[in-house]
Amino acid sequence: MRQARWVAVGLLATLAFACGVWVMGCPAGAACLTAGGAMVSAFSLGVTASLVLIVLVLSWPLRAMWLYRQSSMEVGRIHKMPLPSALVAAIARTRTRNVECIEGSSPQAFCAGVLHPTVFLTPGLID
Repeated sequence: MRQARWVAVGLLATLAFACGVWVMGCPAGAACLTAGGAMVSAFSLGVTASLVLIVLVLSWPLRAMWLYRQSSMEVGRIHKMPLPSALVAAIARTRTRNVECIEGSSPQAFCAGVLHPTVFLTPGLID
């Protein structure tokens, strides 16, 4: 997400710079904005800015869906184990749902899922 944010900032900065250079090139900046030819350029700048905004608005949910799909595929590949009795007791005590025990020797835990998150942990964390 950080990279997309920097791309958006770069595009907006370039657009602002181009607009500033265009106005500075006019002998009377305000007069250029009201001239007939300038309206076409202002319109094209507005269309460009709108297209950039539309691309950014559409790309965020598409990227979120892609990340969800990729993460659910990776989580599906993890080898699951039966829940140890200590973990079953902890789940009953805390009333936590969607807990999975996964293979691993080091103590690790993470959460994955969008609407119904699941807690994944290794037996090393339980002991």
